[in-house]
Amino acid sequence: QRPIGAMGQWYLQPPEKPAPGAAAERTVTAREASTIEFSVEELKTQPAFPPVIIEYQAAWYTPGDDTRAFDSPVANTLLSSRLLLAHGLHGLNYFPAQDTVTPASFSTPWTNRHYRWDAALDVAGNQQFRARAVVRNGMLMDTWGEFLASSHKRADFGLIYPLGAFPQQPLVREEIMRVSNAVMRVARVAQLAGLSSELLDPQYQPVAQLLRHPLLLLPVFDSPQGKFQLSEEAQRVMVEYVRRGGTLVV
Repeated sequence: QRPIGAMGQWYLQPPEKPAPGAAAERTVTAREASTIEFSVEELKTQPAFPPVIIEYQAAWYTPGDDTRAFDSPVANTLLSSRLLLAHGLHGLNYFPAQDTVTPASFSTPWTNRHYRWDAALDVAGNQQFRARAVVRNGMLMDTWGEFLASSHKRADFGLIYPLGAFPQQPLVREEIMRVSNAVMRVARVAQLAGLSSELLDPQYQPVAQLLRHPLLLLPVFDSPQGKFQLSEEAQRVMVEYVRRGGTLVV
């Protein structure tokens, strides 16, 4: 069976309708930082594919009832993209790199005809304020790209993300979200305690990769139908990890 590569998306969602007199700008918060880390960690569990974000923008498109995108400071682009790279991202696609106008005979119903994101380039190809962050990232990659690509995270402990080891067919969306949200909460609590974690998948990653961590945390979930039962392969990998000196906390 050939492996399938998953590629992520990340946007800075528009703010809720601000109260009268409140600032309309949307900035990257600690919650976004945690989401960015989890997204990259999840992609990094793939053994045969690099972690790649195919649609990234620290902004949001102009809605159909407006003429411009919401205010998103250029610092959002630099901060969020550097967080993605710092957590081990190997590929980043700016979506879009240039604002456009919807061509004739083509429509995107939920946006304005001017498909504006306040992207790096305007419709005419001129640099806008967000271009400064894109250029700075290019300079960073030119200088340190090879070093970043060959490095890996040195975490305080490994956190098992067991979703791939569960029977896939019976799972419904609510159950998938239950597992993902629980693992994300563990990672956030650890982060608040000053500890760094790395997601691991015993279904697809080799024992050698798990052994980079002397301590693994395995969250378990109750299910009367056995939907959250680890596969035989995942159990074998976990047993081998312990046999070779690793500590597993369930």
